[in-house]
Amino acid sequence: MEAKGQGRNAGILIGLPMVLALTCPGWAQEAEPGLRASAVVEKDRYLLDPSTEKEGQDRIKVVISVANPESGFDVVTSEGFLEQRFHLFLTCVDPDGQAITALEGDGKPEGLSPLLLRDVDEVVPVAPTTVIEPGTVRTTTMPEMRAYYPLTKAGFYRCRLAIPFVRYEAVDRFIGSQGFVKLTNEAVAFGGLLQSTPPFRFALVADADRDGYCFPVQDQRLCRTPQPDCDDGSKAVHPGRKEMPKNGIDDDCDASTLDHPPVVPGTVLVRAVEQQLGQPDADVDQAIAALPLRLFDLGTGSCVGGSVKQLVPRQYRNIWRACATLPQLIGRTGEDGTVRLAVPPGEYLLIGQYVRGKERKKQIHYVGMRIGTIGEGQTRKELLRVIIRPDGSIVSP
Repeated sequence: MEAKGQGRNAGILIGLPMVLALTCPGWAQEAEPGLRASAVVEKDRYLLDPSTEKEGQDRIKVVISVANPESGFDVVTSEGFLEQRFHLFLTCVDPDGQAITALEGDGKPEGLSPLLLRDVDEVVPVAPTTVIEPGTVRTTTMPEMRAYYPLTKAGFYRCRLAIPFVRYEAVDRFIGSQGFVKLTNEAVAFGGLLQSTPPFRFALVADADRDGYCFPVQDQRLCRTPQPDCDDGSKAVHPGRKEMPKNGIDDDCDASTLDHPPVVPGTVLVRAVEQQLGQPDADVDQAIAALPLRLFDLGTGSCVGGSVKQLVPRQYRNIWRACATLPQLIGRTGEDGTVRLAVPPGEYLLIGQYVRGKERKKQIHYVGMRIGTIGEGQTRKELLRVIIRPDGSIVSP
């Protein structure tokens, strides 16, 4: 047999990319039993500008390993995976959620094209093979990740690994000590991806606004303050800064310090009564129990405030049916005819659904009144009186 041809290797197994762990290797979740891949970096944070490291370059060194655990069988794969451009199979996400890929290459395995071997009366393409025995770990190191990826922003980075992988059934031929496999469909026992999950993270640290606070995590090599910054674009924002209310900025980098202090609700205490004219006790108010009540916001842009120019009693029915209101603005009077409602500051319209009579003779009347402006923590007492004429008609308040 004689070998011919050289170029790109269509049968190559592996171009091993990097997945970044923090302080311990993260084994890839394997699609093919037997072979695993991992990558590890030495630290969980690096300086965005490595030249600021007094003791030398702050290199992001990635150690990449391919291992065949004690699976009990050899893994036959394409030769030369340690010479592949591993970084082409790593995809990272930068602090702004943008994908980062390598600065060179197209992410495909690289190497020699198939060799052609004469086999009796035919010439067949073959690939040189390597055998990874059980318990074997092969390792290579990328000395500086920045040489391949545009890592230009301070913040957290996430990286994920997908390794193209081929396993062959067995070595077909040997020329000396070198094994070869015929590149046929029958020869391939598995072809697919070895993927890592979940992604792993590391941080690039900076103090761009020079306020003495590092972002996104603290690093004593650059900042002496104990806490990290939350906005590296503003010198006026950092831990210990006085929070300025209602400016939309987390000035002190403390989420528990509210930029908008909680609004203290006001209270509306309603007492609903009825008065029947022409009766001996006409001057005595009778409590209306179980009276449904609703408060409607009269602010600009609300259903009522934005559509009703002048409020009159005949509009109450349509407002009740057409305008929604907050759940806390809905109530029902108790046996004593009172109800207490907690409301945000504002101006409101009070409407009650008053039912008179029973069954077929039942009549529904909508009675109400406009309530003045209620401020934070303010309590207003309102009397909703329903006057009934001797003929049974209602005088709307």
